[in-house]
Amino acid sequence: MTTAVATPRQRTTAESGLIAGSIAVFFWGIGPLLVRAMGVSAPTVVVFRFLLGTPAIVAVSYLLGGRFSNQLFKRALLPGALFGVSLIVGFTAVLETSVANATLINNMLPVLVLLIARFVMHEHVRGRQYVAVAAAVVGLAIVVFGAGSSGDASLWGDFLAVVNLLIWTWYFLRTKRLRDSGADSWSLIATITVVAAAVAVPIC
Repeated sequence: MTTAVATPRQRTTAESGLIAGSIAVFFWGIGPLLVRAMGVSAPTVVVFRFLLGTPAIVAVSYLLGGRFSNQLFKRALLPGALFGVSLIVGFTAVLETSVANATLINNMLPVLVLLIARFVMHEHVRGRQYVAVAAAVVGLAIVVFGAGSSGDASLWGDFLAVVNLLIWTWYFLRTKRLRDSGADSWSLIATITVVAAAVAVPIC
C-alpha cells in the first residue's frame, strides 16, 4: 500500500489557503463589532459596504489579472444573490441580538460544511472531526440558550443569525464548486460582488 505524498506546490497552496482563511476569520470576527459600534441601520451598513467595497474589489481584481465575462456573470448569479441577501440578514441579526450570539451562530459554517462535505465535495471526514463538531455545537448551545433574551440577546435576532448561516453555507458551497471548476479566484470574487451589489442595494 502506497501513501500519497504532497508535492511542494500542493503544500504551498494549502499553506496559502490556511493563511487566507485565518485572515478572513479574523476580519469576520471583528466585523460585527464594528457594525454594532456604528449605531446605524443594517440597510445603511450594507449600502455603504457595497458602494465603497465593490469598486475596490473590481480594481484589485483587474490589477491581479481578473476579468469579467458573460459566462462568469451567468454562473455567479446565484452565489451573488445569496451573498447580497446574506449581508442584509447577517447585519440585521448583529443589530437584533447580542454580538456574541450572532457571531457564534454564523461561525457554525464549518460545522455545516463538514457535515455535508462527504456528499457534496466528496471529501474524507475523520472521526475526530465529528467529535470537534459535536463539541462546537454543545458550546454554541450553552452560549445562545444561556443568554436567553437577557441583555442584548433576542430570539428573533438569533433566528435571523441561523437563517444567515444557512444562506452563507449555500453561498460558500456554490462558490467553492465554481472555483473548483476552474474559475479564476479574483474574477469570481469581483463578479459575485457586483451581482450582490445589484441585488442588495435596491432592496436596502
